[in-house]
Amino acid sequence: MDSLKNRSIEQIKAHSRYFARNSKDNSRFIPELEGCNKIIAIIDKEVIQPADLAQIAEALNQVEEQDHFNGSGWESFGFCVASFARSLGYRMITNQKGEIEITK
Repeated sequence: MDSLKNRSIEQIKAHSRYFARNSKDNSRFIPELEGCNKIIAIIDKEVIQPADLAQIAEALNQVEEQDHFNGSGWESFGFCVASFARSLGYRMITNQKGEIEITK
């Protein structure tokens, strides 16, 4: 699982660079960049707790509540976050309210 976790982290950080680059020309990438960077601050911790995963879901939901670019890069980023959660034995779902949750 560590290799999946490490690959997921690398891809999440690559998305941050993508969002940063695109936010220079399109401000609708800024919420995605900010959400991504919040998530990076969490996943860089040595030990990830369930509360950290809840914060990751909250960061994703906060972006979804804003006007953001919402293109294929954001979708790909979501897959990377889901892979990270999977590497820890969790799964990322969208509940009946349309909110993202990370659960066992």
